[in-house]
Amino acid sequence: MSRMLSSLAVRFQRLLVIGLCCFAPLSAVADEPDVVWLDEAVIPVRTIDPRDEDFSDLMPLVEKIGSARVVALGEQTHGDGAALVAKHRLVRFLHQKMGFDVLAWESGLFDCRQMDAALLAAEATPDVIQSGIFPIWGVSGHVKPVINYAASTIGSGHRLEMAGFDCQFSSGKSDERFPVFVVRFFDRIDPELLSEADRKQLAAVAEGAETDAETTQEFLTSLIERIDEHADKAAKVHSKREIAFTRRILENLRVFDQARRQPRALDPARTNLRDRMMGENLAWLAREYYPDRKIIVWAASFHLMRNAAAVDVVDGSIDYSETVPMGEIAREQLGDDYYSVMFVANRGSSGTPFSPRTRTLETPPAGSLDALLQKKDRPFAFIDLRSLPEEHPLRETMIARPLGYSDMSAAWPDIFDGVFYTETMFPSTLDGELPEPFRTAAPASTDSPVAVALEEFRRIVIGHNLGFDSVFPKSPWEHFDESRVELHSSGAWPRVLGWIETDPSSYREVKGTRVQPGRKVTGATAWPSPVAHAIRTEGYVTLLMLDGVKPEGSATVDSYCSIYCDGDMQGKLHFDVYATAVVTGELTGSITTNSYFNLVVNGIYRGRIVAKTFAMIYLMGGFDGDVELNRSRLYIAGKTKQKDLERITGTGKVFLQSSDLEPGVHQIGDLEVTVGGSDASE
Repeated sequence: MSRMLSSLAVRFQRLLVIGLCCFAPLSAVADEPDVVWLDEAVIPVRTIDPRDEDFSDLMPLVEKIGSARVVALGEQTHGDGAALVAKHRLVRFLHQKMGFDVLAWESGLFDCRQMDAALLAAEATPDVIQSGIFPIWGVSGHVKPVINYAASTIGSGHRLEMAGFDCQFSSGKSDERFPVFVVRFFDRIDPELLSEADRKQLAAVAEGAETDAETTQEFLTSLIERIDEHADKAAKVHSKREIAFTRRILENLRVFDQARRQPRALDPARTNLRDRMMGENLAWLAREYYPDRKIIVWAASFHLMRNAAAVDVVDGSIDYSETVPMGEIAREQLGDDYYSVMFVANRGSSGTPFSPRTRTLETPPAGSLDALLQKKDRPFAFIDLRSLPEEHPLRETMIARPLGYSDMSAAWPDIFDGVFYTETMFPSTLDGELPEPFRTAAPASTDSPVAVALEEFRRIVIGHNLGFDSVFPKSPWEHFDESRVELHSSGAWPRVLGWIETDPSSYREVKGTRVQPGRKVTGATAWPSPVAHAIRTEGYVTLLMLDGVKPEGSATVDSYCSIYCDGDMQGKLHFDVYATAVVTGELTGSITTNSYFNLVVNGIYRGRIVAKTFAMIYLMGGFDGDVELNRSRLYIAGKTKQKDLERITGTGKVFLQSSDLEPGVHQIGDLEVTVGGSDASE
């Protein structure tokens, strides 16, 4: 999976290189006189914490946005964590206070409908994300809560629906799902409409195989024509909306095929073909697919601007004179129904989850919009450019940095409709932690059973330093150390094997004794009562067994999983790969794992564990069971007698806190046994 995400990220970064990575050296800020006219335009924003739903600070935006049905939220680069969380809070505000109920991403039109279906099917958040949006957002811990918020609105009577408007494929699954979707559409009309050769060609085009350009264009055009030629038959088996959607995604694939054949060049105009299709898609969504609904757009600011030719890059590194972004098309077709917001920041750093490297923002030049906003000593602010009086100074040409933090000169009300200012930027990260100074929401409840269990799970994982490296033979032995927990911010999790949903409110409780027969468990699930039935899961799940597992209970889990069993584990657990498990009580049942697995058992161990490869196992409450190792590691607390080692078979390393063996390292069969000390060298 990591290879897939990396590949998608590289492809995406190549396609969006224009306007996102242009960093120019900037001059220092000079002493500026007080700017009274800026006070009149600025709307102070109290916070960007998405969990802070006291929206009184944002209520002035209701009047400013007015009747616009499409509000487009930009970002300077895709590595701007503060902009991402600010957008998340704006999404909540627009949804809860202004009636917006569609979130349209700068990601595939087809992909995001698949993502919305996964959301409705209550799939795990990572699976939902992988069905839709580009990885540059999908792997960000600052974006995942947006998807969780959308999931929380299902069943509310005002759910937030997911959509996309890009002609590209944005997920790693669409090259397979797209042809299946189209073939099923045609087969319902008439199985004879597509020949075997057609089906193969469709699959080849969808996966980006080498095909003749002219032949491919003719083929995709013919598919659209076939829908039109059989309109009467199509109407009998498909809704008008479904027919329109299928025509649209075929037209998108036709344009995408043209775009990906273009020579790669650092020329903003190269994006025009894609941007025109995105603009037309957005207008189509607003006017035809969601005619009576209000849409929030999530995209890069580069794509949202209009009149790009009027933007002058100060150092001359980029020429926008031939660029026609999607914002231009959207404004032409939607008029004042389209309201675009650019983001600017003053200091801090930016970076993506794909790399630990960050870029420090240079000081903005004196007289720039960024510098003037800094003088107002407000950490966050909004300016409505659309309603400014004709003679207002902000309508004059001014330097700002909304695209990649390059100095750019323009009359910004001609380019965007609003400005959101964050004084300090921080990077987009995997864990999505919101820095302490930005937190204003009341802490989440910590006394619910789920919250209590998650906090104990977190404490155990951190205290044992469980992570990716802990399973490898050369890693040092780690005793439990409570002081490690103090080094982490409250509620912060380290990166662990598996997937852990850290938000207590995201868990579904299984009230009865079992889940629906035949249905796999997905996402974050908690059992308040002892598990006494068989559980099977998809990938990416967190299971909280809040009252243990009975002998008849079992769980067979896919990859990327975490289990916290609070109480005795008397049943059977089988893990695939990449998993972390904690059992707080006795373990008298059995655990089997294929690879890359961390386990802590705090109670006495009397069961059986089979670790097929690369596992780190902590038995903290005593050893009276059987363990089979294969290139794995076993830590046993308390005193272990030499004869007890007969019940440990296979290959690997064993650490004994105390034993009747002499302290030091012993070779016992295929096991390397260390007695005493904090690591194998002691």
